[in-house]
This record gives sequence, C-alpha cells and structure tokens, in this order.
Amino acid sequence: MKPTISDEKRQLLLDLLENIEEQIGCLSCNIEENQNINDAEWRTYEEEIKKLNLVLGELKSEIYFS
Repeated sequence: MKPTISDEKRQLLLDLLENIEEQIGCLSCNIEENQNINDAEWRTYEEEIKKLNLVLGELKSEIYFS
C-alpha cells in the first residue's frame, strides 16, 4: 500500500506550490515588461513557464490525492 501524507503536510505543500505559481506569474510579467528581450527569447521563456506550470499542476494533484 502506498504511504500517505498527513493533512497538515498536504496543505503545507499545496500552499507552497500555490506560492511558487504566484511567483512564476510575477516573474513572467517582469520578463515580458523587460524591453531587452526579443520576441524569440520571450517565446522560449513563455514555453518554459508553461511546462513548469504543467509540472506544478501535476505535482499538486499528486499531493492532493496522496
């Protein structure tokens, strides 16, 4: 049987992941506002941010259901 985590630890992990998501959103806005980044560089950053958000979403689901 797969071990589970306590509700307290689960909530702490979910809160931390939400904080990370907020920080990524702020970083995304800061990168977009930076005038020194060309369109190709921005698309690269945007793609990486999307991938990171997908991984965080999967991790949140795994933690929530553990």
